[in-house]
Amino acid sequence: MTALALDTAAPAMGVCVAAPHATVVCSLAVGLEHGTRLAPLIDGALRQAGVTAADLELVVCGIGPGSFTGTRIGIATALGMTAGGRCGLLGVSGLDAAGHRLRYFPGVVAPLIDARKGRLYTALYRSGQRLTGFLDESPTRIRERLRAYPAILLTGPAAPPLHAAWSGGMSLDPSAGQADAAALLAVGAQRYARQAVRRVLPRPAYLRPSEAELGRPGPAAPGLRALPARSGPTSR
Repeated sequence: MTALALDTAAPAMGVCVAAPHATVVCSLAVGLEHGTRLAPLIDGALRQAGVTAADLELVVCGIGPGSFTGTRIGIATALGMTAGGRCGLLGVSGLDAAGHRLRYFPGVVAPLIDARKGRLYTALYRSGQRLTGFLDESPTRIRERLRAYPAILLTGPAAPPLHAAWSGGMSLDPSAGQADAAALLAVGAQRYARQAVRRVLPRPAYLRPSEAELGRPGPAAPGLRALPARSGPTSR
């Protein structure tokens, strides 16, 4: 199957193309430039994989939680690319993708995303299975949840500074903060193979109203800072 995944819910944007003869993963730290940088990143990945958009059989897009604008841009791009109806389409949460990628960790995996206003988006996973719903909670409350588990792995863009602050025997995923398009594609392809419907319109995993809807800005969660992501295309 020739498939494409778009990970646009965080400042580190990612694209993954799986083609018959190559798998190409590209990531780029774009800040707030998803709208102008996503299409060129897709084009470059398709060319490197030796395929075109017309060859795609499935498009998987991240649905968050995360950046409201980035998530909308990714979903809109996926809808546009599959508008003809020949290509399959579905959405996958970036939290679920992280839990799947780290499913062999012998404990609980906690992907952490800065939700601003002193809060975090997360969910807890064991062996790739979600143990909780999607959570929008304070760092203190999440740390209290994690104390119930003996082995914990933190991942996601908010994980490095919190790992340094929390310590307490928690492990840190070395790739925390990087885009996770390859994991999105892996989860999406598995779900697509199990369902009869080819096209499922993605719905954003919004856990709260956007800042525009609230009408006021909010500070980042205490102790969090923007993290650089590895940039440039890689093949495997």
